Amino acid sequence: MKNLINFENKTQVVLWENELVGQISDGFWENAQPHNHWKFWSDADVVSINSPVGVFSMFAPRKRNYNFVSSKLLEVVGNRMLGFAKMSKVTNNHNLIKAGEYIQEESLTTMSQISSSIRESNYLKEYFQGITQDTLDKFWKVKYDMKDLKKDLQSIKKIIKIQFYI
Repeated sequence: MKNLINFENKTQVVLWENELVGQISDGFWENAQPHNHWKFWSDADVVSINSPVGVFSMFAPRKRNYNFVSSKLLEVVGNRMLGFAKMSKVTNNHNLIKAGEYIQEESLTTMSQISSSIRESNYLKEYFQGITQDTLDKFWKVKYDMKDLKKDLQSIKKIIKIQFYI
């Protein structure tokens, strides 16, 4: 049976899947001990459903004390996470959620800016497929800032310490 993490909301799932699990495995915490601490988290399924939040597994993870609100971490990836979080409030489209990173970091507000970004970096075409001016407008109207991000990250930090054995 796979490990399961149930978060409070979709935005927390998006932050986990698009940034945090990668930071645990080969980013900010890649050299943390015990050496294979990341495996438990990388193998877990994540959801946000109406049931108790926490980690559901047959055994406890080897490490669960990650400081997701570390100023050193947020200095590097905070703006990117803001983009993911804001776009998660606009759409469920995985590629567009990934595009939120670029929209946020590059302050893209028009389709012509999107087209220019695609010309400069062709790999972005996949992420921006299906984006419209309406999507951009909704993205920039989302009321979600660094304070909100830190609140979600604090919740994630607490949730991964709640254990349910199955």
